Amino acid sequence: MSLKIIVIVSLLVILSVYVAFLNPQSIEISLTQSQVFHIPTAIFFFISVLVGVVASVITYFTASVKDVFSDLCEAMDRKRKERERLRWEILLEKGANALLAGNNDKALKFYGKIIRDNHMHVPALIQMGSVYRKQRNLDRAIQLHQSAHEYAPKNLQALFELADDYGAADMSAQQLQTLEKIRNQDGKIILAHTKKRDAYIKVENWRGAVDAQNRVVNLTDKREDKEKEKKYLARLLFNKACEHIEKGQSDTAISEFKNALKADPDCLPAHVKLGDLYANTGRESLAMKTWKHGFERTGSAACLMRWQQTMLEHKQDKEVIKTYETALKNSQPGEKENLAALLASRYLESGEPAKAIECLRNYGTEDSVKHALLLSNALTEQEETEAAQTTLDVLIQRLRRETIDYICGDCGSVTERWRAYCEECGSWNSLTCRFQLAEVATQIADNAPIATPEAPETPEENTDEAEAKKESETPVAG
Repeated sequence: MSLKIIVIVSLLVILSVYVAFLNPQSIEISLTQSQVFHIPTAIFFFISVLVGVVASVITYFTASVKDVFSDLCEAMDRKRKERERLRWEILLEKGANALLAGNNDKALKFYGKIIRDNHMHVPALIQMGSVYRKQRNLDRAIQLHQSAHEYAPKNLQALFELADDYGAADMSAQQLQTLEKIRNQDGKIILAHTKKRDAYIKVENWRGAVDAQNRVVNLTDKREDKEKEKKYLARLLFNKACEHIEKGQSDTAISEFKNALKADPDCLPAHVKLGDLYANTGRESLAMKTWKHGFERTGSAACLMRWQQTMLEHKQDKEVIKTYETALKNSQPGEKENLAALLASRYLESGEPAKAIECLRNYGTEDSVKHALLLSNALTEQEETEAAQTTLDVLIQRLRRETIDYICGDCGSVTERWRAYCEECGSWNSLTCRFQLAEVATQIADNAPIATPEAPETPEENTDEAEAKKESETPVAG
């Protein structure tokens, strides 16, 4: 017997003795008019307390028995739910394995079993909807993912899947609304902003795409990734500027081109198009400055040739030659070939064949056909016919020996040896033979003009726009 019970019983006994001492008389209890019982007050008090204790014990025992049965039922229910949960996990795993094997119908069968047992099973709803989207049953996919979102409003995966459903169904407005819900729940998820950007790109809403990409840039931590996203931002800003040009909003377009160059100073299309826009609006000095800066940043002939043409129209031949000379000295090895050819051409146009010869011999390459032709031309103008003929003979002999090379159909790179994979882009079986060198050699040997394919007559402005559009073509993210 516990100390607590002993103390309580002792107190009751003491209290009974105390009551009996103070109340020695008896208490009359009448059951009927003729039956009367006389019970001492102490006994009556003790029996009352005892009845109360017994009632309390019975009540406590009944409650304990009830709790035991309740705990037993709860334990059985937990075991049942655990068995169901394990069964559903196994079915989910089987569904995932079926998807890996490419058996979508079998995966749907496994997910369907889970849904029949529990129509609120969110993971099964999400996976089942994704399978239906792959099968292009978009209405069913949207229905399942909407149900998953209703049962689990905070589940971001359900919202992402629902947004992808709307995107596949070309329901751009609903897709953007769904992505906005994700952003409202957690604005730091980059994937939500990239999907939102791609949705805007799909409908050519460049303003929305730029806003979404700005958030992507701000949320990107790694320096390399941030620079990559800035370059993508420059592309979107370029498209936004072109849209303003179509609307006749030149000043706004100029501002957007400048924003593109702030995001990516090496964005060639922005340099080219900004210079073109300055030139078309009568600000040739700004155009030339823009193109020159673009060439200094990118080394692209697209900027250089525009700048050169405008400079020559203003009789600035010496400035062009001086710029070429400086650029050639500061250029990288891969850029020297083109710059040397351009500078030699300018020397020849200016009547300075001696400088052209010096330039080609210092910076030219023996393997370059155009350098050999320019050198032969310069030697002829310098009246060094024997040296000019020797240069041509060497070129012709090399061309006749090298009658075949290979060009990649994917990236356009040229190589002398065939390979299964392209050395530049790694594409498989993309190299094809090219026989044009033999034709060129024959034409040079016969002193015939080298034939060039005739290009369709296209206004210069349209050609520039097509070039800039091609260079700035924005891929749709996947």
